[in-house]
Amino acid sequence: MTAASKGFRSEYGVPEEAFMVAELEPGALDGRRSLVRYRTELSVA
Repeated sequence: MTAASKGFRSEYGVPEEAFMVAELEPGALDGRRSLVRYRTELSVA
């Protein structure tokens, strides 16, 4: 499922369908919202 459908967005301007999330436990992400930031080591520069 897209991360946006669970209230998460990427710090990068990527299309919604390119930023996905998977719940390991159903409902674990319900009610959570956040901007996801990556560590500097993982950043695409």
